[in-house]
Amino acid sequence: MSRPTPVQVESVPATPVARTSTPAIAPAAKDGQNYKACADGNCEVLIRGSAVIAVYGVLFTFTVAEGSFDERGGGGFLHVSGIGGPAPLGGFTGAEPALEVTFHEGDTAVVAIRTIGTPTPTRFRTPIAIATASPRRTTPPPTKLPIYQPADGTNYEACRDGHCEVLLHRSAKITIGNLPFDFTVTNGAVHMLSCRQDNPLDCYDFHLDGSGGAGWSDEPGGVMYDANLKAYDGEDAVLSVTTE
Repeated sequence: MSRPTPVQVESVPATPVARTSTPAIAPAAKDGQNYKACADGNCEVLIRGSAVIAVYGVLFTFTVAEGSFDERGGGGFLHVSGIGGPAPLGGFTGAEPALEVTFHEGDTAVVAIRTIGTPTPTRFRTPIAIATASPRRTTPPPTKLPIYQPADGTNYEACRDGHCEVLLHRSAKITIGNLPFDFTVTNGAVHMLSCRQDNPLDCYDFHLDGSGGAGWSDEPGGVMYDANLKAYDGEDAVLSVTTE
């Protein structure tokens, strides 16, 4: 009797079946990612990853990650796991905006901010833009530098008491009242910035281009300072500071 011829059977590894997961779709937020809608303390926005949002002039930083939603700003900190709230946003007296996380999946969240009444920031943070036509003063148009020389030259110490007229070239650090400002001059415009050391999100941030000035106080009820661009020429500018 003849034996059957052995048959070689090739072993083929099984091909894994690719599994696909459909990411959760966030519900539509009324204001989408238009964070400016939160300025008056009432909005519903979508946040992916992180966002910096101003509420009544106070800046808040929101960070969204898997399993956590963090808020910093207004002198406080808020941590939410998943969805939750409403919880008050710190940094105000009187009425206080409240935050609620209505959706949270991965690095995506939908946040609702609601306010009843008019909150008052515990520190005067809101920059006051002063238009040229404001009845508080009338500012003449900036003059080209070659025909205008500032009274205090580059003696920036003269600005400490809130009264000076100085020449800026590209950049400068100048203390006005109690606040140190960083100045940057580009294309005939001046950017001035001052942030608290203990809270880098608490800043005065102004842009002077000759169409108007800027006003601020370094403490509630304190002296009001005004800054104006009086002359310019590329990376040079003349800054005027006065008090009221």
